Amino acid sequence: MDDLDKFMKREFPSTELKSPLFYNSPIAIRFDLGGNFFLEIEKERVEDVIYRSLTLFKALNNNLDDIFVITFVDCWDDEPITPIEEGVTKTLNKTIKSVKDYKINKNQVEYRYKDDDNDDIVTFRYWTKIKVLNLDVEELLRGKIYSTICEDEYSSIGDLFIVNSTNNTIFHLYDERGLDIVSQRKETITNLYKDFEKWILEYDRKRIDEIFTHN
Repeated sequence: MDDLDKFMKREFPSTELKSPLFYNSPIAIRFDLGGNFFLEIEKERVEDVIYRSLTLFKALNNNLDDIFVITFVDCWDDEPITPIEEGVTKTLNKTIKSVKDYKINKNQVEYRYKDDDNDDIVTFRYWTKIKVLNLDVEELLRGKIYSTICEDEYSSIGDLFIVNSTNNTIFHLYDERGLDIVSQRKETITNLYKDFEKWILEYDRKRIDEIFTHN
């Protein structure tokens, strides 16, 4: 068992890194980023989505915190993974800075959305552990957002999670519409709930309010 699996088993034993993370976690907030996957988005709107996601990330994580940066890539079992893997490696190398000895780990894992129609899909998980200060967060988030609106330059970014092993939180930007933040303890993200309450997704506001107002 590698370091990431050990951490998840110890701190988030009932949480699987997959969407919808918010609905599968007892302590979580879902934020609205304002994009729409099904509509063409103006550049100014994209920048606002990036601003919101970056602001929330900085409010959640401190520079000296240890984080796992994780991405999942799905492909058909008869497709070569090499071209995709080269893109993932390129993206991570582009966004990780001032670290000489980091390692990009690769594991083949079970397809996380398994049903009878996708037995021939395989999933590869790529991850590395670094300090927050060694990650170009804006570039990574920008890449993820653009990857969901079909910009070829960033098409290699898969399902993205940033797990903070210092404060035991999970940051999941699922696409340009929104992101989920999960915590082991309610107190860790209460300030996010208060400071950014205008960005909370209205559809889930009642459930989120119940999490943070009930003892």
